[in-house]
Amino acid sequence: MPGETLVARNLVVASGAQNFPLLPQAAKACPAGVTSIHSADYRNPRELPAGHVLVVGSAQSGCQIVEELLATDRTVYLSTSKVGRVRRRIRGQDVLYWLRQIGFMSQAVADLPDPAMQFARQPVATGTDGGQTISLQSLWRDGAVLLGRFESFDGTRAKLRDNLQENVRFADGFSQNILTQIGAAIEKLSPNAPPLESDPADDVDPDVLAFSSPTELDMQEAGITSVIWTTGFGGNYDWLHVEGAIDSNGKPVHKDGISAASGVYFLGNPWLRVRASSLIYGADADGAAVAEHIAGR
Repeated sequence: MPGETLVARNLVVASGAQNFPLLPQAAKACPAGVTSIHSADYRNPRELPAGHVLVVGSAQSGCQIVEELLATDRTVYLSTSKVGRVRRRIRGQDVLYWLRQIGFMSQAVADLPDPAMQFARQPVATGTDGGQTISLQSLWRDGAVLLGRFESFDGTRAKLRDNLQENVRFADGFSQNILTQIGAAIEKLSPNAPPLESDPADDVDPDVLAFSSPTELDMQEAGITSVIWTTGFGGNYDWLHVEGAIDSNGKPVHKDGISAASGVYFLGNPWLRVRASSLIYGADADGAAVAEHIAGR
């Protein structure tokens, strides 16, 4: 069964169960003749038909796919969303180093100012060329056509929200907030760290903020032949028939990965224990905690 590993008499439901592609209902109305795929099925630009591409969603996968498509001289339209970003390098260290130092990765839901923040996408970064900052403005300067949030299709027209500026400002503000937190920590932990690096991708760009995006886009007129939905993943636990393990909404019932159903455990879920739980970086600590509980039984 997908996403399961048997350990003695205990069932550990691992991250494979979280790899269920999520598509909006509107995707079913994609115009005829346009290739429509989820990012889970995207492999490389060569597999897409000739023509321009619309990428829906500007979190990690969306921005990284746009980055790759632009490198092959594709014309790319990016329907943006409200997602934070971070500088990849800050004062001589990778951003993950500093995020660990300030406790960002070890935050639990109870530590958040607003519990709804747990549903926010991970801040955007890229591993291209050894790791670098990626932003809506850097993609725009590289040739991407930025749009507001995708709403629906009406024939060959994509209906869009006029919120591009809002999305750009949110990402700029998120980056500045993280930079401020890290700067304060550096003064205490590493006052001799080198100065902040120049990073044009992180600079606020007044040109991007000077225009409003259209509220509709005719796919045919724009020459768009492909749509890539970078709309995330969720869990599919239809196969897990254990009373008390899954709630009426299909969500796991657990605390720190320990299920309400005796002998059932979860790993790889967002915010399983802390923010890092949805990343490879957090898997070892979560796995150790679950293993310790199993051993204690």
